[in-house]
Amino acid sequence: MKKIKIFALIGKAGSGKDFFLHEICSRMEVHEIISCTTRPIRDNEEPDINYHYLTDEQFLSQQFIESCMFRGWRYGTRLKDLDENKPNVGVFNLSGIEQLMENKNIDLTIFYIDASDVTRLIRQLQRESNPDINEIFRRFQTDNDDFSSERINNIITKCKFYPIFNDTENETIYNVTKIEEIIKADFNS
Repeated sequence: MKKIKIFALIGKAGSGKDFFLHEICSRMEVHEIISCTTRPIRDNEEPDINYHYLTDEQFLSQQFIESCMFRGWRYGTRLKDLDENKPNVGVFNLSGIEQLMENKNIDLTIFYIDASDVTRLIRQLQRESNPDINEIFRRFQTDNDDFSSERINNIITKCKFYPIFNDTENETIYNVTKIEEIIKADFNS
């Protein structure tokens, strides 16, 4: 079986993962990975655009290449939501990455999007008209725990890994082009 190529964007909250995903998908012929969840749809979301919204029963009857529970809701990526003929690009958490690394049918390339804490905080505050400060601080603490140097070093040793620093507009423009070039070269190799 031909390995399916996944280009995963990871990083702490506010680092720019979703921005990079949308830029890459708008500029390249790639397949955007849409994950599944059992959580209710939010006001600003659309089914099959933001997530595939499933019941618990539907979720449990599917074949996933990675999945997790978060705050009582299930999240995951189905095998059938990948395209073996295009680069598959998506945002993943570290638990999902660790599961993908164990899958012999996946060729995984990781882009670790990073930004300073100040930049990340400003971005999170600007996302909403009335941001939940406690939730932002909770995510900062969770990210500090999740993105430990030990955990990142374990990932670095097992797959193709590209650190991307994304603090300024100039860095963002440069890095979108850099990621595009890496995806093109890797997918065509």
